[in-house]
Amino acid sequence: MTSLFPLSNEQAVALFYNPDVPVSLTWELELTTNGGRSLHPLLGHQEVRAVGFATHTTWLALGLSLKEKTSLAWRTTNGGRSWQSVMLPNP
Repeated sequence: MTSLFPLSNEQAVALFYNPDVPVSLTWELELTTNGGRSLHPLLGHQEVRAVGFATHTTWLALGLSLKEKTSLAWRTTNGGRSWQSVMLPNP
């Protein structure tokens, strides 16, 4: 299962399930800049659950740490070239 988020004719972000990763329900976030001919991982094997887009370069990825039972979030403002951890409020 894959979700594809087009950013332009050549650029898109893919969120897909990787059954080869030994953590259940792990989704990976990857970027293509050449119309899908190749994909590049953005956050490694982080447990990404959702991604949102404010603009074509500012994104927020949400995850969950099953070991620590905490929510995780990362933000990029440069199209995924670098990411910063974001503190989420406690429920």
